[in-house]
Amino acid sequence: MDRGRAAYYKRLIEEALGGDSNAYAILYVATYQKLYQRAYYYTQSEYLTQDIVTDTYAEAFTTLDQMLSPRSFHAWLRNIEEKHLLLSLRKQDPDKWNSVVALPTNTPRMRRKIFGHKAPRMKMDIAGQMLEYLFFEIGKEPNTLPLDSLAEFHEYRLNQLHVQRLALIVVIAFICASPLWFISPNFHISEEVEHGIVTYHVNVSSLIRVKSVVAQIDSQMMPVTQDSRSLFDIKPTTNGEMDVCVTYFNNTTRQQQLTVTEVDREAPQVTESHLRSGVVTLVVDDAGSGVDYDNVSIMTLTGERLSITTNITEDQESFSFDYPGGNIDIVIPDMAGNRLHLLLSHD
Repeated sequence: MDRGRAAYYKRLIEEALGGDSNAYAILYVATYQKLYQRAYYYTQSEYLTQDIVTDTYAEAFTTLDQMLSPRSFHAWLRNIEEKHLLLSLRKQDPDKWNSVVALPTNTPRMRRKIFGHKAPRMKMDIAGQMLEYLFFEIGKEPNTLPLDSLAEFHEYRLNQLHVQRLALIVVIAFICASPLWFISPNFHISEEVEHGIVTYHVNVSSLIRVKSVVAQIDSQMMPVTQDSRSLFDIKPTTNGEMDVCVTYFNNTTRQQQLTVTEVDREAPQVTESHLRSGVVTLVVDDAGSGVDYDNVSIMTLTGERLSITTNITEDQESFSFDYPGGNIDIVIPDMAGNRLHLLLSHD
């Protein structure tokens, strides 16, 4: 791992150990596909592979403070996976695997023979469900940003590191020789709110390429993605006074400050609940982005999904479902990705 990536992973690990659930989630999205494909090569089972990957991250996230160097993060994670993979294989086929102390190398030729030229990949929605379950299992708060947004942020950061590594010398030489050196940056910011998610569009107007766009609220970095050469998006995760700093490759900077008030960080709340004639009714409230009824999940512990009936009036919002008895797992999301997780039990 090069120095730039090592510094990037070092920062993520430090933020994760400091309690930032989004940093854990970025470490997850940066690595889960390779772990999944490697384990699937040996198990040839989707569900068994998911269990192995979940066990791997559960151990890794609870022992992250024991890792010696960010440079060895990927190798350290693979070693943990290999341990859980061998344990699983020994249970499935003891005669074949009990005497094996290390997995045989899976060469590209062997992988192509089984998978063809493209190995199977885990779908993003399944990966998100696994991560939510993983946080629940290890007793940590779930990520506050959607998994696909964190994946985009991670890819953006890696692309930036790659571009900076390859083009740094050329860009510096060009900037030093360019008459554009003394041009000051100029940009304006527009706000967009959709389903409780606030996005600030930073539109840069200048002939000089942007070096970085940084946004902070109370010294906490906000996610920034680049849509085009002159357009950047900021998706704040909290409310407060946000400082936006645009830096050009000629090292000139300009700052703006704006007040962020529209970020929805509150999960839906259940204000009333009723059980009558075998039907459960929950009265819910979400003053921010509103309840996402299409993605309300109600499941029995045996995995059976129950259907709901919604009732929305001017006075209140509620939904009902037939209660079969026993323990019921309920997840109520809002439009901004916040989730209320309930366990219903009735004697």
